[in-house]
Amino acid sequence: FQNYALFPHMSLTDNVGFSLKVRGLSADQRRTAAREMLDRVQLLHLADRVPSELSGGQQQRVALARALITNPKVLLLDEPLSALDEFLRLRMRVELKRLQSELGITFVHVTHTQPEAIALADQVVVMDHGVVEQAASPREIYNRPHSPYVARFMGGQNVLAGKVETLDGNAAVVAGPDGTRYDLIDAHGLKAGDAVKFSVRRDRIDLSDTRSEARNATSGKVSNVEYQGTFVKVSLDTGRREEFIVYMDDEEYFAAPKEVGQEVRATWQPGLNHFLRGTNDSAGMPHE
Repeated sequence: FQNYALFPHMSLTDNVGFSLKVRGLSADQRRTAAREMLDRVQLLHLADRVPSELSGGQQQRVALARALITNPKVLLLDEPLSALDEFLRLRMRVELKRLQSELGITFVHVTHTQPEAIALADQVVVMDHGVVEQAASPREIYNRPHSPYVARFMGGQNVLAGKVETLDGNAAVVAGPDGTRYDLIDAHGLKAGDAVKFSVRRDRIDLSDTRSEARNATSGKVSNVEYQGTFVKVSLDTGRREEFIVYMDDEEYFAAPKEVGQEVRATWQPGLNHFLRGTNDSAGMPHE
């Protein structure tokens, strides 16, 4: 539950302009500035209403306008979209991005919703128990997570383990627990016998019914299938501690559907294995 702390007896104009009143600005100055800010959040047409006449999403935009009217250098937003339904959440994401771009103010946006962070941020900071695990661009965080924790927390990656078998320059061959070999093309700093964790993106994996001894692959039984609209999420039980997940294009999946309990082989290109250099191997769940 979120409380936007709006004054229930005041109009939107007076709510937004309240901090300017505290600073001693005249009524005309407050009204002009408040209406300009309400226009920025697309609520000028409701300027004379009181908060009880607004929806939750509209109340949130009023609270945002009130915070922005003093032109702060930094604005902290603590899970601002968590109380909204999915439709409003997506709409407010667009609004926040637009406002930040127009105003040029630094927004520090706290969230446990990974797609929200990726969509909004120029710089994503992933933390665990108050410790920064990785700070990078959204694309870097998603494609090149630093540790198993970041890979799991951000989602979209399967985390695998093995031991370095051979080295050739910066490339390594890793042997998994079941004997399958995996190629790491960026393995500098490793030596033979080192235990390693690496990840592979779920949407870059192929599924087939054909067993093979090829590298960069894993076998398992289909444990769950979820249709997600633009893709199908196929979960595999590979005998490891955590599920192995594949995101299949919906047309590709329905051309050859998989059944729960079916034995399948997941394969991918060697260049997709990403070495996880960080040591945090926790499950990637908030407050773990």
